[in-house]
Amino acid sequence: MERDEKGCIRHPFFVVRGILETNIFSMEETELASKDDVMAAGDHRQVSRHASREGWYGAVLLGCVILLGIILIGGALWWAYTNVYLQAREEKSSIVGLSAERMAETTPAGEAEKAVVPVVIPVTPVASEATAADAKQEAVAVLNGGGAKGSAGTVAALLKQDGYTKVTTGNTTKDYTGVVVYHAADKAASATAIVKSLLKQYPKAVSKEAPKTDAEASSGAIVVIIGK
Repeated sequence: MERDEKGCIRHPFFVVRGILETNIFSMEETELASKDDVMAAGDHRQVSRHASREGWYGAVLLGCVILLGIILIGGALWWAYTNVYLQAREEKSSIVGLSAERMAETTPAGEAEKAVVPVVIPVTPVASEATAADAKQEAVAVLNGGGAKGSAGTVAALLKQDGYTKVTTGNTTKDYTGVVVYHAADKAASATAIVKSLLKQYPKAVSKEAPKTDAEASSGAIVVIIGK
């Protein structure tokens, strides 16, 4: 038999009743706790779902704002290109064209023609007419220096035909090569004129300044030697 707090014996019926009441109360508390947990879980899911929707809406809104900003910036750049840059370029082209037209209008026709006429520099011939005339007054000695017999006379006759009046002939004491017109230092122009006369029959004829060591080549102001 059980006793209560005062030491009195409790009837078994009351003991069983107390146990049942205790168990029922515990079960009710458990059910209430379970319901509270379920409600709390549902609220948490709703809160999470709501937060997820808000985050998605925020991302979409941010994307729209960025896209709008790109469109506005692109439109501003295109407007600046078409209304500022192209217009300035057209104005510059117009100014350049107008300046060119004004220059063409203000430039006299005579000056324009002078600007395109090429400058021709005359070339002075090696032996001018005056030089050739002076050469014909020179004393010319024609010497056979190993050439064919009568070569000196042939050359002398050729020079006389061209107007040379002071022509003498002779022979050298040694042999030479080629047809050479030897001249003093101040008679180069006259020697060149004589070579020009000889080229008709002697295309390899040349002129040289007479070396001082050669007595025969330097025997006169102009000496023509017909060599081998």
